[in-house]
Amino acid sequence: MPAKKTISKKTVWVGFSLVGIVFLSGSVLSYRQRPSPQPENVQIANQQEKSLTISWVTAEPQKGCLVFTSQSQPFLRCLSFSSNRFLPDFIASGKSCDGRRPESNNHHVTLTDLKPETEYFYQILSGNQAYNDQLYSLDTKIYTQERQSIQPLPPAKTIKEKKYKSSSPLPVYGNVLTPTGEPAAYVTVYLDSLRAANRLSALTDQTGAYAFDLTVFYADQFELVGFNQSSLLIIQINKQSQVFRFGESTPAPDFRLK
Repeated sequence: MPAKKTISKKTVWVGFSLVGIVFLSGSVLSYRQRPSPQPENVQIANQQEKSLTISWVTAEPQKGCLVFTSQSQPFLRCLSFSSNRFLPDFIASGKSCDGRRPESNNHHVTLTDLKPETEYFYQILSGNQAYNDQLYSLDTKIYTQERQSIQPLPPAKTIKEKKYKSSSPLPVYGNVLTPTGEPAAYVTVYLDSLRAANRLSALTDQTGAYAFDLTVFYADQFELVGFNQSSLLIIQINKQSQVFRFGESTPAPDFRLK
């Protein structure tokens, strides 16, 4: 009779070890392949005396929030961002989120009740992580552990009082469509003018509609920007842009995403 083959305990242990290594390797690889919640393409827009807008995008849908303060002293700013509990008003920070809407790749947060001509420091809260701008450095930078990289963040500063103010809004509005012609909801739209020193931003609603007030534009000396029928306006979404003349058509031509 042929001799029976026996499996040693060592062989069984080696087999289980190999299975465990393969499982752990797959888990680590799967974890590394998850999209990062890191904010990208951070933009400052709609700067006014007491408000401004910060927008950014993420690789996967997230709930977007900001923690902000005008505290310029680094140590006090660090305390302000760490917790608001039991802190005096001059240290405590404010918090604002992108509103009551589903998690999204596009984030658009407007800060209000700010002080004129004041620089604000902020953290972007994304994916249960806080992305800092100027906690430990006077340079406007963001540090991310995932990529071990440093990336510039734009400074957030309100403007001083305008010399002249418009008594009525100057609206420009339109619609954003998907490549198949459906309404593109919750897409950040940027508006630029060659005559203005700042840019405007807006978020489309569920119907893909957006609206701007051109009186939010200001010139270099914080004066109102004058527009006429031939004034060029530039709409930008992601890397696409569309140019049209103010007054040529109302609403603006539909913007179809590629």
